[in-house]
Amino acid sequence: MTTRVKHPESETAAQQMLEGLGCSQSHATVASRRLLPVTLLLFSACVISAALWFGPWLEERKLQLDIGNLVIAIGLTAAVVQWRAAIDQQSMEKYEGEIATSNEFVAKNIEVLGMMVHHYPILAGEVTPDYARCRYVYVHLDNLEYALERYLYGLASAYATARAVMTFENCCESLEFRQRVQMQITAASYSPVVQGVVEHLLRPF
Repeated sequence: MTTRVKHPESETAAQQMLEGLGCSQSHATVASRRLLPVTLLLFSACVISAALWFGPWLEERKLQLDIGNLVIAIGLTAAVVQWRAAIDQQSMEKYEGEIATSNEFVAKNIEVLGMMVHHYPILAGEVTPDYARCRYVYVHLDNLEYALERYLYGLASAYATARAVMTFENCCESLEFRQRVQMQITAASYSPVVQGVVEHLLRPF
Protein backbone atom coordinates (compact mmCIF):
# COMPACT_ATOMS: atom_id res chain seq x y z
CA MET A 1 0.00 0.00 0.00
CA THR A 2 1.44 3.36 -0.99
CA THR A 3 0.87 6.60 0.86
CA ARG A 4 -0.23 9.81 -0.75
CA VAL A 5 2.14 12.21 0.98
CA LYS A 6 5.77 12.14 2.01
CA HIS A 7 7.53 14.05 4.74
CA PRO A 8 8.42 17.46 3.27
CA GLU A 9 12.05 18.50 3.54
CA SER A 10 11.38 22.23 3.43
CA GLU A 11 8.67 24.86 3.73
CA THR A 12 8.46 25.06 -0.06
CA ALA A 13 8.05 21.28 -0.36
CA ALA A 14 5.33 21.37 2.29
CA GLN A 15 3.52 24.15 0.44
CA GLN A 16 3.65 22.16 -2.79
CA MET A 17 2.34 19.10 -1.00
CA LEU A 18 -0.64 21.02 0.38
CA GLU A 19 -1.37 22.52 -3.02
CA GLY A 20 -1.39 19.00 -4.47
CA LEU A 21 -4.03 18.09 -1.90
CA GLY A 22 -6.21 21.03 -2.88
CA CYS A 23 -5.29 23.35 -0.02
CA SER A 24 -3.85 26.59 -1.41
CA GLN A 25 -3.55 29.94 0.27
CA SER A 26 -5.16 32.90 -1.47
CA HIS A 27 -2.92 35.33 -3.35
CA ALA A 28 -3.79 38.00 -0.78
CA THR A 29 -2.63 35.79 2.11
CA VAL A 30 0.60 34.87 0.35
CA ALA A 31 1.28 38.49 -0.53
CA SER A 32 0.59 39.70 3.00
CA ARG A 33 2.95 37.16 4.54
CA ARG A 34 5.76 37.67 2.05
CA LEU A 35 5.47 41.29 1.08
CA LEU A 36 4.07 43.06 4.11
CA PRO A 37 7.30 43.14 6.16
CA VAL A 38 9.31 44.27 3.11
CA THR A 39 6.65 46.82 2.19
CA LEU A 40 6.67 48.32 5.67
CA LEU A 41 10.47 48.47 5.65
CA LEU A 42 10.61 50.15 2.25
CA PHE A 43 7.82 52.53 3.18
CA SER A 44 9.64 53.50 6.38
CA ALA A 45 12.88 54.06 4.48
CA CYS A 46 11.13 56.21 1.85
CA VAL A 47 9.32 58.32 4.43
CA ILE A 48 12.46 58.92 6.48
CA SER A 49 14.50 59.68 3.37
CA ALA A 50 11.86 62.15 2.19
CA ALA A 51 11.84 63.77 5.61
CA LEU A 52 15.60 64.20 5.57
CA TRP A 53 15.55 65.46 1.98
CA PHE A 54 12.87 68.07 2.58
CA GLY A 55 14.13 68.96 6.05
CA PRO A 56 16.12 72.06 4.99
CA TRP A 57 13.26 73.25 2.74
CA LEU A 58 10.84 73.01 5.65
CA GLU A 59 13.21 74.84 7.97
CA GLU A 60 13.39 77.75 5.55
CA ARG A 61 9.64 78.12 5.89
CA LYS A 62 9.78 77.88 9.69
CA LEU A 63 8.31 74.38 9.65
CA GLN A 64 9.68 71.57 11.76
CA LEU A 65 9.51 67.87 11.19
CA ASP A 66 10.15 65.56 14.12
CA ILE A 67 11.72 62.41 12.65
CA GLY A 68 11.51 60.68 16.02
CA ASN A 69 7.72 61.00 16.08
CA LEU A 70 7.63 59.89 12.45
CA VAL A 71 9.50 56.71 13.29
CA ILE A 72 7.16 56.08 16.22
CA ALA A 73 4.14 56.49 13.94
CA ILE A 74 5.55 53.97 11.47
CA GLY A 75 6.27 51.57 14.33
CA LEU A 76 2.70 51.91 15.57
CA THR A 77 1.40 51.11 12.09
CA ALA A 78 3.44 47.91 12.01
CA ALA A 79 2.24 47.08 15.53
CA VAL A 80 -1.39 47.44 14.45
CA VAL A 81 -0.82 44.98 11.61
CA GLN A 82 0.74 42.47 14.00
CA TRP A 83 -2.05 43.03 16.52
CA ARG A 84 -4.65 42.24 13.88
CA ALA A 85 -2.89 38.98 13.03
CA ALA A 86 -2.77 38.09 16.73
CA ILE A 87 -6.51 38.78 17.08
CA ASP A 88 -7.26 36.44 14.19
CA GLN A 89 -5.15 33.71 15.76
CA GLN A 90 -6.81 34.17 19.16
CA SER A 91 -10.23 33.94 17.53
CA MET A 92 -9.37 30.60 15.94
CA GLU A 93 -7.94 29.28 19.21
CA LYS A 94 -11.10 30.38 21.04
CA TYR A 95 -13.24 28.64 18.45
CA GLU A 96 -11.21 25.45 18.86
CA GLY A 97 -11.65 25.64 22.63
CA GLU A 98 -15.40 26.12 22.36
CA ILE A 99 -15.71 23.12 20.04
CA ALA A 100 -13.63 20.97 22.38
CA THR A 101 -15.77 21.99 25.37
CA SER A 102 -18.95 21.28 23.45
CA ASN A 103 -17.71 17.85 22.37
CA GLU A 104 -16.73 17.01 25.94
CA PHE A 105 -20.20 17.98 27.18
CA VAL A 106 -21.91 15.87 24.52
CA ALA A 107 -19.73 12.87 25.34
CA LYS A 108 -20.93 12.89 28.95
CA ASN A 109 -24.66 13.20 28.23
CA ILE A 110 -26.51 10.21 26.83
CA GLU A 111 -29.61 12.32 26.19
CA VAL A 112 -27.65 14.73 24.03
CA LEU A 113 -25.98 11.86 22.20
CA GLY A 114 -29.42 10.51 21.36
CA MET A 115 -30.53 13.88 20.04
CA MET A 116 -27.43 14.15 17.85
CA VAL A 117 -27.48 10.55 16.67
CA HIS A 118 -27.29 11.73 13.04
CA HIS A 119 -23.68 12.74 13.75
CA TYR A 120 -22.84 9.15 14.72
CA PRO A 121 -23.36 6.91 11.65
CA ILE A 122 -23.58 3.17 12.14
CA LEU A 123 -21.20 0.84 10.33
CA ALA A 124 -22.48 -2.32 8.70
CA GLY A 125 -23.05 -4.94 11.36
CA GLU A 126 -23.54 -2.45 14.20
CA VAL A 127 -26.86 -2.18 16.01
CA THR A 128 -26.16 1.05 17.88
CA PRO A 129 -23.61 3.79 17.24
CA ASP A 130 -20.14 3.29 18.66
CA TYR A 131 -19.89 6.74 20.21
CA ALA A 132 -16.31 6.33 21.44
CA ARG A 133 -14.95 5.42 18.01
CA CYS A 134 -17.00 8.10 16.29
CA ARG A 135 -15.67 10.72 18.69
CA TYR A 136 -12.12 9.52 18.00
CA VAL A 137 -12.63 10.09 14.28
CA TYR A 138 -14.18 13.50 14.90
CA VAL A 139 -11.19 14.53 17.00
CA HIS A 140 -8.87 13.80 14.09
CA LEU A 141 -11.15 15.51 11.60
CA ASP A 142 -11.37 18.57 13.85
CA ASN A 143 -7.59 18.69 14.29
CA LEU A 144 -7.12 18.45 10.53
CA GLU A 145 -9.66 21.20 9.92
CA TYR A 146 -8.05 23.46 12.52
CA ALA A 147 -4.58 22.97 10.99
CA LEU A 148 -5.83 23.65 7.46
CA GLU A 149 -7.79 26.74 8.50
CA ARG A 150 -4.79 28.22 10.30
CA TYR A 151 -2.69 27.67 7.20
CA LEU A 152 -5.28 29.17 4.85
CA TYR A 153 -5.44 32.33 6.99
CA GLY A 154 -1.66 32.61 7.15
CA LEU A 155 -1.44 31.75 10.85
CA ALA A 156 0.62 28.57 10.47
CA SER A 157 3.48 27.43 8.29
CA ALA A 158 3.02 24.92 5.50
CA TYR A 159 5.47 22.60 7.26
CA ALA A 160 3.48 22.51 10.51
CA THR A 161 0.27 21.98 8.55
CA ALA A 162 1.86 19.15 6.57
CA ARG A 163 2.68 17.41 9.85
CA ALA A 164 -1.01 17.50 10.82
CA VAL A 165 -1.96 16.12 7.40
CA MET A 166 0.52 13.27 7.77
CA THR A 167 -0.81 12.43 11.24
CA PHE A 168 -4.32 12.15 9.80
CA GLU A 169 -3.11 10.07 6.86
CA ASN A 170 -1.37 7.68 9.23
CA CYS A 171 -4.71 7.01 10.92
CA CYS A 172 -6.14 6.22 7.49
CA GLU A 173 -4.09 3.02 7.46
CA SER A 174 -7.02 1.61 9.44
CA LEU A 175 -9.87 0.40 7.22
CA GLU A 176 -12.46 1.10 9.90
CA PHE A 177 -11.09 4.61 10.41
CA ARG A 178 -11.42 5.30 6.69
CA GLN A 179 -14.97 3.95 6.64
CA ARG A 180 -16.00 6.13 9.55
CA VAL A 181 -14.28 9.17 8.05
CA GLN A 182 -16.22 8.78 4.81
CA MET A 183 -19.51 8.70 6.71
CA GLN A 184 -18.79 11.27 9.37
CA ILE A 185 -17.27 13.94 7.15
CA THR A 186 -20.62 14.23 5.37
CA ALA A 187 -22.63 13.87 8.59
CA ALA A 188 -20.91 16.96 10.03
CA SER A 189 -20.37 20.43 8.55
CA TYR A 190 -16.74 20.29 7.49
CA SER A 191 -15.51 22.85 4.99
CA PRO A 192 -15.04 22.04 1.29
CA VAL A 193 -11.27 22.35 1.75
CA VAL A 194 -11.25 19.70 4.47
CA GLN A 195 -13.48 17.42 2.42
CA GLY A 196 -11.22 17.86 -0.61
CA VAL A 197 -8.04 17.11 1.34
CA VAL A 198 -9.60 14.01 2.93
CA GLU A 199 -10.76 12.82 -0.47
CA HIS A 200 -7.21 13.11 -1.80
CA LEU A 201 -5.78 11.29 1.21
CA LEU A 202 -8.19 8.37 0.89
CA ARG A 203 -7.58 7.75 -2.82
CA PRO A 204 -4.52 5.48 -2.49
CA PHE A 205 -6.31 3.09 -0.12
